[in-house]
Amino acid sequence: MSVVMGDALVQGNVVLGHTNQSDIYAAAPIVYLRMNEGTGVTAADSSDAGNNLNGTIGGATWSTSEYKSGGASLSFDGSNDYVNLGTSATLKPTTVFSWSIWINADNYDAIMRPISAWSSESIGDGYYASIWNYTNRTFGFAVYTNACSGAGTTMVTDDVVLTAATWHHVVVTYSGADTRMRIYIDGALVDSTHSGTAIPSTIGCNQGSIEFALGYNYGGSASWPRAWDGYLDEFSVWDGELTADQVSYLYGGGTPPDVTVGIP
Repeated sequence: MSVVMGDALVQGNVVLGHTNQSDIYAAAPIVYLRMNEGTGVTAADSSDAGNNLNGTIGGATWSTSEYKSGGASLSFDGSNDYVNLGTSATLKPTTVFSWSIWINADNYDAIMRPISAWSSESIGDGYYASIWNYTNRTFGFAVYTNACSGAGTTMVTDDVVLTAATWHHVVVTYSGADTRMRIYIDGALVDSTHSGTAIPSTIGCNQGSIEFALGYNYGGSASWPRAWDGYLDEFSVWDGELTADQVSYLYGGGTPPDVTVGIP
């Protein structure tokens, strides 16, 4: 290391500093709820993206005995508990995005949605991730077109992928440009079957009015609450299609990393 004391004249191109980025680098997520607070009615957005998309807790309670990271998680009763992140369009990209969350269900005796930005079961606008068939514990991910026509696309895992009372890491990705949807469970891409319409290049009818929520179909009909029964932890939204290596990093071999600044 060189130390310069006093005045110095520097000529030519000079590199003053350099930050190394890995091959799997990703900027800070759109929102990152660590759910580490352990008290209060707010799940704070920890992302360095600076969007301040805090979640308002309704009914869900803090658990400091069952969590995946950070000493706390949120517990949902399977009835009407939720975390509402509001209607910001920033939360709901329409051409490419990824969701990451740790889930732990008490049981699988109902269709449940850990993530939902959805307004109606009959009209179909928005998207969600869901326990799809609770009799065989498959997982589904659905997106609907931006035409407000009720036409949508669903990917459902081919095999049993979930175990009750066990933490699982779930990532779902959507790329409109590549007409591609993927589901990762515990760090690995799982075989899934597509149904419904062709994967759309753009999604999100009525984006400005749909409530984005965890644990409950907050913006939808009371007839289909799809309420989560169990625990949720470490939720993030990314404004790109995460790669398999990036998903593996988020899984962390079962120990989720802090991604406040993104994937370094």
